[in-house]
Amino acid sequence: MPELVVQLASLIALAVWLVLPRSGTQEKSKDWLLWGCVAAFAAVPIVQLIPLPPSIWQSLPGREVELAALRLVGAGDTWRPITLAPWMTAASMLSLIPPITMIFFVSNLPLKERVDLLACLAGLVILSAIVGVIQLSSGNANWLRFYTYTHYGFATGFQANRNATADVLLIGILALGAFASIRRDLFKSAIARALYVGITLFLLLSVILTGSRAGTSLLVVAGLSLLTIFRPRVTIARRTALAIVAICVVTLGTVAALRDNSRLQQTWDRFAQKSDARPELWADTRYVIGQYWPVGSGIGTFVPVFIAAEPLEAVDTSWPNRAHEDYLEYTLEAGLAGIVVLLACAISLAGRILSTIRSPQDSSGLTLSWFALGALLILALHSLVDYPIRCMSLAGIAGLAIGILGKSSDRSRTTSVNSRQRTDGIHQGVFGR
Repeated sequence: MPELVVQLASLIALAVWLVLPRSGTQEKSKDWLLWGCVAAFAAVPIVQLIPLPPSIWQSLPGREVELAALRLVGAGDTWRPITLAPWMTAASMLSLIPPITMIFFVSNLPLKERVDLLACLAGLVILSAIVGVIQLSSGNANWLRFYTYTHYGFATGFQANRNATADVLLIGILALGAFASIRRDLFKSAIARALYVGITLFLLLSVILTGSRAGTSLLVVAGLSLLTIFRPRVTIARRTALAIVAICVVTLGTVAALRDNSRLQQTWDRFAQKSDARPELWADTRYVIGQYWPVGSGIGTFVPVFIAAEPLEAVDTSWPNRAHEDYLEYTLEAGLAGIVVLLACAISLAGRILSTIRSPQDSSGLTLSWFALGALLILALHSLVDYPIRCMSLAGIAGLAIGILGKSSDRSRTTSVNSRQRTDGIHQGVFGR
């Protein structure tokens, strides 16, 4: 129900924005390449919902069981879509509304307001970290636990999943750093700088307290991204060396100071665990992919399709809600067409980021580009062992990062230049001229 409310609210907000007349300084973004990628990605589940004649869908791979079941009730010759579970694919299609809405709104904002969004994101992440501290300090009372099924004993903040919480905190570290780098006028005093360092260390410690092994490992990526945010024109070799040294010093200092802390020990103990069901889950997922390749089973259909094909020797009381490797799961659900679209979108974003970084522009534009790259890289790497983008809040954050890379309209860029003249530290838009 909460997800449905978010989807409906996003759809209403997007509809209102589209029908309302624009003011003299605001125009809709005309970034056709960005919106072409968004449309192509959204088209995958839409195409999978189109009914096909019996002669076509019956010949698709993996439809033998479906056909046999339908023939038992006399419906074997009806028109059916590509997806095996249309209601699940429709729900997955609706879940794209919030991130697409975020992309739309952010890509239509001038630079100053994009930077303000980073401050809002950082503030929400700090609040989530504070909630995590309360959760741990309450012990068995489990204060501020918002979900019945959650990772008790670890800091989860506003999320149900510790891995999602770790990603939120990591991206929050980057958002706070990007805001501080651009708005240096707000961090001139020693007190403000000390406060920034203290909050960053608090968020770093909060990542470890989530107990997420992948999230803790991704602190290295966050450190590298943070260095590029503050020194966007430092050479790659020097940047990497400095980041590795800084991360090692901070990590070793934290471990030395808190080596006897029982909460942190829970995280270190998880790294020592040798039993992990993921490799077997991935192997079974690859087998299921072969049953439906190259068409796919339909977006959102992993659970029923996987359970139907799961080997009997692997069946136990656990419930495989996800493949815990989002690229494998998406390959199973979307097939070859979905992979082609995903690769095309990734290449488009990578090309845009590279062209922005190489272009002769001000440091503010580079800083926002480095933030977007760091945030998307964290989500992409974590997707190798989990499913962060399936979380609605992280999908929205991904939409924010992609929207930041969007081209501003000419009037929006003019507005950003005017804003720069009124506010220290704010410069030209991300894509400049």
